[in-house]
Amino acid sequence: MFEKKLRLMAAAVFVISTAYAEEEFDFDDSLFDEVEFEEVEQESSFLDIFKIELGQEFGTSKLADWKLISNETWLLVGWQDSLSTWLYGEFEAQSTINWPVGESIYGTNDETDFDSELNLGYLQASAGPLSAKAGKYTIGWGEIERGGILDIISPPEAITSGDLSSDGTGQFLISSDLYISQWTLSAFYSPKAEYSPGLPEPNENHDEVGFKAATSISNADFGFYLGSFVNNTPMPDPESFFSETRGDEFNLVGMSANYAMGKTLLKLDIAYKEGIDYLTANSNMFPEIIEKNRLDIGVGLEHTRSDDLQLVLMLISQHIIDYEDNLIFFGAESTELQQPEYTSQLMASLSNSYLNEDLNLEVLTLLAANGDLGLVATNIDYTFNDNWRMEWVALTARTDDESIYSFFDEEVLLSASLIYRH
Repeated sequence: MFEKKLRLMAAAVFVISTAYAEEEFDFDDSLFDEVEFEEVEQESSFLDIFKIELGQEFGTSKLADWKLISNETWLLVGWQDSLSTWLYGEFEAQSTINWPVGESIYGTNDETDFDSELNLGYLQASAGPLSAKAGKYTIGWGEIERGGILDIISPPEAITSGDLSSDGTGQFLISSDLYISQWTLSAFYSPKAEYSPGLPEPNENHDEVGFKAATSISNADFGFYLGSFVNNTPMPDPESFFSETRGDEFNLVGMSANYAMGKTLLKLDIAYKEGIDYLTANSNMFPEIIEKNRLDIGVGLEHTRSDDLQLVLMLISQHIIDYEDNLIFFGAESTELQQPEYTSQLMASLSNSYLNEDLNLEVLTLLAANGDLGLVATNIDYTFNDNWRMEWVALTARTDDESIYSFFDEEVLLSASLIYRH
């Protein structure tokens, strides 16, 4: 892996080194000779840089016989401000109380659980064409959000959680941007890879590093990427009898592009990934893990019909380059299923705002081409005034009986949140 990263660094240095009718009025100003004007210094409001959010959420489920599966109270505190002409800072922390709801198909929660987390906290310094940033935050690569093609640095919550936000989970990063002529050269380093929320993390620690060169030509934007990453979804480790997970290190080279045509934006992401871990069946009792190379491609369309109405379509496909017939994955009841050579999924979302943007609606549909999963999620939020807001989420799914998502078949998730912000 060290040799892979060394080749990657050398390639990055090569890429960066090659980028380079008038009316006149009579005004008697003596009228104001004896008038004294007092200069008033305008002070920024405390609320402009500091926020407090208090929320309460209830969730229920059809497969849980419409009993409560979540009862959550949270307090969020945030701050953002320019500390000087060259230094900017931002901070956001959240404390959450999960109240007891009993037993359900999603687990047992008989005790009150308290959790605190730093969502965001960084300083950003700028000087001329150079900008540097350090702390905990998110970085978005590529054009296809949630596609897992290039947008893999900060993994978002799984769509099956009902969270339609594309915001990823922040992780500790050091990054910089250099603006040269028509190019933006970027680099980042993370001492610890971040995994998708809700999944068991491997015991070992892995770092991540990446480089990006971006430019604009006419109505199009282009980006070129190199990086060494860890798969956001940890792989169950056969050597521990699947009781532990292991990190999946791989290298990436890719490109992205978008092209604007009026109110329509066309998007493209391509990534070649070297060293993706897969399970393979053999004569032993447990499968083995082998590395394969994979080509990920995503195409998207974003159409804005008006200031409020937006339609997004995305098609994502994966192709295992050096495919073998004995590649497997585990489906329902730990059944060994053959890993397909090609996988694809279609995602579509429609969002609109009403009542002067106080009422917002988003509907998202996800379809797997092989029929493993079909999912529809709806998010509605209404802002009552400057302080109070309410949000409703509904999600339903149909899956194949042998799919890895089979436990989710015919599920309906409902949640409601009341949020106060000051």
